[in-house]
Amino acid sequence: MRACSAQKSLISSGFTAGGCYKRGRPYAWVRILRSIERVPFNRPQAVGAELEYVSDALARAELAAAGRFTRLCTDWLEERVEVEVALLVHSATAALEMMALLLELEPGDEVIMPSFTFSSSATAVALRGATPVFVDIRPDTLNLDETLTKE
Repeated sequence: MRACSAQKSLISSGFTAGGCYKRGRPYAWVRILRSIERVPFNRPQAVGAELEYVSDALARAELAAAGRFTRLCTDWLEERVEVEVALLVHSATAALEMMALLLELEPGDEVIMPSFTFSSSATAVALRGATPVFVDIRPDTLNLDETLTKE
């Protein structure tokens, strides 16, 4: 299957949808992308003391886990979401991999996910032998359209 122009422009950004058309109509995400102004992707924002914190982490040589900021973040998360242990990972891809392991996904399992997603969402599921099931998104929320899911 050939990718349409909207999908081609998104592939380099990590998005996938398995095709741009469903029953002869563009997926909702294609229609939405045509109607909105492009939002900068992955542009860092400095709105407070971020540069000071980065300098502090560099000075302490704490660029990986188990540093001061990791402890501050996990403490805040554990209190905020009322859990015993919060785990931090380096990326959303790593979090999805952890999710698939913790759910003990296996062949025969199906995981419903929006068609407008990063490829790593489906990869985390497929690597465990489970099947990703893509569902279109709602134009008003850009989230999975729950009315299209089956029990």
